[in-house]
Order: sequence, then structure tokens, then C-alpha cells
Amino acid sequence: MPKTSLLRAAASLLALAGLGAASPASGGPAPAELRVIRADLDGDRDPEVVSVRRVSPAGFSQLRVTIDDPRTAGVGRLGPALDRIGRLSVRDFARIGRPQVFMDGSSGASGRFYAAALGRWTGARVRVLWRYDTGHARTPAGTAVGSAVARIAGRQIRLREFLVPPDDPGCCPSFVRTRVSRYDYRPKRGVYVLARRATGPPQRPATR
Repeated sequence: MPKTSLLRAAASLLALAGLGAASPASGGPAPAELRVIRADLDGDRDPEVVSVRRVSPAGFSQLRVTIDDPRTAGVGRLGPALDRIGRLSVRDFARIGRPQVFMDGSSGASGRFYAAALGRWTGARVRVLWRYDTGHARTPAGTAVGSAVARIAGRQIRLREFLVPPDDPGCCPSFVRTRVSRYDYRPKRGVYVLARRATGPPQRPATR
């Protein structure tokens, strides 16, 4: 990684993650709770409704991706409740003949908590093909996830994490390590599994 600010690079990656979808009508940011996608997710020719709902899991308002099946009245949830929902895509990423739902988002003033998930609707529930969140990520001793971003391209997911000392302030860690993981879709198991992981050496952020 160049010796320009590694933290600036981390912020750029989070920005590229698409936190804040565009509104087709105005071209500007659309309120997340208004995002709705209708698609046949289970092959019964009746479209399901993928949307972002406002919920209050801990007494304060957050957002969550939900799947509603009007035919069966079934409701499923994908991913945790978050302050912000970023990307929300419906596509046959795994090439199984039916679309899956991919989402990501973040929580906290700095967006340090990051989560992403990919799931499919079975007609009765959400079956998760892959999930990640910084709160449950295992990292090398003496590090924690400072920021992360996932990219999905068909049968492959790439996750980039920036590892920092757990007790350092979020604004200015004493070092940053970049860890890149690749997950591949395994048709027999029906999930994405870790195929490769590489962690770079500690690097000191550039000082002004």
C-alpha cells in the first residue's frame, strides 16, 4: 500500500462500497427505508418483496433488510439491524437459476461496525450463503478490525479488512495491516467458503 494515508484509503474503500443508493428519479441519495426490489426469488412466478425496514431492536431506530413473500405471508430477515444500509442487490450471483439477495451496511458514527450478507429465499425462510460482520471477525493477536468492505462478483466474494491495534483511537492507529480474503461458491455445499487469505505486514500511517 502506498505511503499516503492508509486511513484515507480505508475511507475511500468504504465510500466505494456504495453506502447510500442512488434514486432513479432524482439521481441523488434515496432514503434507505424507501428502497424496494421485487423479484421472484423462489421460482413460483410470484415476486417476493425485498426492502429495508426501520426497526428498533435496542430501543433506538435502525434499518434491516427483509424479504416478504405475499403468496405464503412468510417474512425473512437478512443481516443484522444497522444504522445505515449500503448496497442492496438482487441477482443470481451463485448461478443456481434463482436470484439471491446481497446487502451490506454499517453502524456507529465512524461506520466502524460493518456487516454484509448474501442469502436466498427458499419459500419459507432465508438461507444464508455467506455472512460477515466486524463484531465476530477473528483477527491475529493484538489486532481488531478497523474497517472492512466486501465485493461480490458472481461465485466469488472478496473481503478486505484493515486491522489495527484494538486499544488505539479510531482516528489514528499506530499501525494498519491489510487482510484480503477470497470466498468461493461451492455448489455441493450451497455456500461460499474461504478459499484464500493473505495478511500484509504492519505499516505505519503517514503523518502530516
